[in-house]
Amino acid sequence: MTRPTTALHRASAASAAVALALALGACGGEEEPADEPATTEDATAATAEAPTTEEASADEATEDEPAAHGLTVTAEGRGIILLTVTEGEAPGDAAPLEGKLISGPGGCLALQPGGQPELLLFAADAELLQAPPRVSVDGTETELGQALTLDATAVPLADVEGVPQQCSQGAAPSAWVVGD
Repeated sequence: MTRPTTALHRASAASAAVALALALGACGGEEEPADEPATTEDATAATAEAPTTEEASADEATEDEPAAHGLTVTAEGRGIILLTVTEGEAPGDAAPLEGKLISGPGGCLALQPGGQPELLLFAADAELLQAPPRVSVDGTETELGQALTLDATAVPLADVEGVPQQCSQGAAPSAWVVGD
C-alpha cells in the first residue's frame, strides 16, 4: 500500500511544481522581450535623466573653478562675524562708501546705507574687536551702529566663495571689498 501513496505524493509534488512555475512565469510575463526596442517614452525619459557629455563637463568645470572674480572669504568670530578675503582681488577701482556699520544678516558685518544690508568683505589686516564690538581697518576703529566712511569695491555676492549661507540670506546682491 505504500506504492500508491508514493505515486500520489509524486503526482502532487509535480503538480505543485508546475503551478509554481506557471505562477512565476505570470509575474515575469510583463517584461518587454529583449529583442524589442524600448518605447519612445522610455528612451526620452532615459535621455532626460542622463546628462550629456557637454553638460557633465560644464558641471565639473563650475565645481572645480573658483568664483568668477576669484574671491574667497573666511568667516571669523562668534555672534558678530568678520568676513576676511583670503584669496583673490576685487576687480575695478574703489569708490567712497558711507553708511552705518551693523551686524547684518547672519551676524556678518555689513553696511546699512539705507536699503538692504550690504556685506563687507575685509582685507586680511582687519580685526574684529570685542567689548564693545567694533572693527579695526587700517588702524581706525569703528563701533557697531556708528557711521562708516571708507573706500571699497563692489562685487556680486554670488561670485564670492565662502560666505556663510546665513549671511547671504537677506543681504543685498552686491558686497563691498574693503581695503587692499
